[in-house]
Formats: sequence, C-alpha cells, structure tokens
Amino acid sequence: MSEASHIPDHCRYVAVNPDDHHLSIESGPVPTPAAGEVLIKVHSAGINRADLLQRNGLYPPPQDASPILGLEVAGTVVAVGVNAGGWHVGDRVCALTHGGGYAEYAVAPVGQCMPIPPGFSKGEAAALPEALLTIWHNLFQRAGLQAGEKVLIHGGASGIGTMGVMVCATLGAEVYTTAGNDEMLTVVWYDNPALNDTILWPHFVRTYDPVWPAASDTSVDRIVIASQWGNETPAAGTSTNAFNGDQITADTVL
Repeated sequence: MSEASHIPDHCRYVAVNPDDHHLSIESGPVPTPAAGEVLIKVHSAGINRADLLQRNGLYPPPQDASPILGLEVAGTVVAVGVNAGGWHVGDRVCALTHGGGYAEYAVAPVGQCMPIPPGFSKGEAAALPEALLTIWHNLFQRAGLQAGEKVLIHGGASGIGTMGVMVCATLGAEVYTTAGNDEMLTVVWYDNPALNDTILWPHFVRTYDPVWPAASDTSVDRIVIASQWGNETPAAGTSTNAFNGDQITADTVL
C-alpha cells in the first residue's frame, strides 16, 4: 500500500449460514488493496438482488470475488494501492465492489469508485453505484444515447428505472417510461418533479401489451428493460416501426 491510515488487522463482516441461510456477525482479516484498488472503511452498504440470491444459495459468487455479501458501499478511503489514481486517504467515496461490502472494511477497484456527491449522506451514496453505473454503461457506453433522442424505459419505478429516468432526462433525452399501476407512476413523478415533458402511460407489467398512442407518430431510439418479474421478460411494447435503435436489458438491481 502506498498510503494508509491506522487499520486493524481484523474486522467484522456479515456471514451467511449455508444450511439455514441465517445471518451472523463474524470476524476476519481486513483485505489489502492491490494495485489499482482502494480500501474503504464502510459506513453504509446497498442491498441488491444478487445479495438476496447469494444469501439463499442461488447465486454463487465468481471465483475471483469475495465470498462476503455486498456489491456497493459508501465510506471513507483509509488506504490506497499503487496506481490508485487521484484517490487519497480521507476521501469520501462510494464504490461498486467485487463482493465484500457487508463488512467494516472493503476493497474496490478505482475504476468503480466515485466521490460522494455534495449534499449526499453516506447512506444515500451507498445506493448510487450499482444503479448509476448500470445505466451509464448500458445506455451511454453500449447504446450511445445522445441528447435529443427518445428513450423508453420499461419498469420506471424500479431502482434502475428511477435512476435511468433521472439521468437520461438530465442529459437531454426525451424520456418515456412504463410502470405497473398508478402508484408506481406516482413514484416516478415524485422522484422527478421537474420532468414536465416526460410522457408516462400505465399498464400492468405482467401483460406487457401497452399500445403506443395511436394518434402519435412518435418513435423511440432506445429501449431499456429495467426490471423482470418471474420468468417474464417484457417485450419491446411498441410496434417495430416505432423503434429505431437498441434494446438493452439492464436487470441488475432491485
């Protein structure tokens, strides 16, 4: 490590009993940041679908990942490995981890770390990395969404959906979204009170048979499937002549 504050040898983490799936607090060694990583003293950790599946024995973590639950955290950098970019001990950080987030200390690659935005608590920031990086990668890096294009986000009241609506609208896209009922649509509107030009039309998500407004010649450039229910993956929800671009499935977090 090229820079470090006082760090204990051991820390507490959340362990899962493989037989009854109950959680307990155990103790283990504090991880050491490798090159290109930082060590974070964890203040808060997010809860994701993969964590729930892993707890119940339905999602074995990759062989190179930590066996400890937790994919996103927020806290303070307490040590940095070599080639850690501009990160320094004492920086407030939120990060996407390779497992290990449900612990007092966790490591994360610097390419998956972000400064905690001004005005955000560490608890709020812990919910940012998974959803934000998923939306950025899928919509902007993979699909190349541009300002002025139209994007349809199925499952707009989900974690991915609400983040997608906010980010896309902020960066100048015209956002359309769907949700399962009026209550879910209210969630989208409540989270995005400035989206006066955003068009939402409700339908029940298990049918996924919305009708694109018949009197409209609107077409969309990108479609994002933000959530899945059971074994049902929603269809595009528009006729083929109303879809010009990419369809992306971004079903990563609750």
